[in-house]
Amino acid sequence: MFDRPLGTNQIYTVLTKSHTGAQGQQLDELLELKPDSRISHLTWLKQPPNAPNAKHILEHIDRLKLVKSFALDDELQRQVHQNRLLKIAREGEQMTVQHLRDLEPVRRYATLVAILIESQSTLIDEIVDMHDRIIGTLFNRGKHNHAEKFQSSGRSIKEKVRLYGRIGRALLEAKSNGTNPFEALEAIIPWEDFTKSIE
Repeated sequence: MFDRPLGTNQIYTVLTKSHTGAQGQQLDELLELKPDSRISHLTWLKQPPNAPNAKHILEHIDRLKLVKSFALDDELQRQVHQNRLLKIAREGEQMTVQHLRDLEPVRRYATLVAILIESQSTLIDEIVDMHDRIIGTLFNRGKHNHAEKFQSSGRSIKEKVRLYGRIGRALLEAKSNGTNPFEALEAIIPWEDFTKSIE
């Protein structure tokens, strides 16, 4: 927290004070085209999530790895108010790659750092959301399959209960009448079929 708000130029300084020349070059590379692609690394980084599946989660994880490769200081988010950071990031996202290239270095690097910081949070949220949606889809599919199997097995169980009810009554009658219980049973179901139903 600050005793007084930082001015925009001061924020640019805070966001870039710890970066080295190599990091500046790495930030500039965000504005270059990806290999075998017509879009820049920055544009690719900001691609929205597609349909929730394993392939798209892995693509988003690759984007998150790119952000992590800059090894940004976690303290930056505490040194700059979230609203100001978001404002700079949003302004940068509205600019073309050429416009970003034309900015003075301190502002360009600060803007790219702000975009990276915001992208990290967004990517994590989107990965978690896609994961939850995939699990939800799998759960609903499993629930549906279970319901279908339960209905199918329920019908089978009812048929078995009715069959065994008839067999039970036939055996009771055979005992009561003193007749052969096996003949009573086979009058309802052949012995082989009865054996299979038990198995």
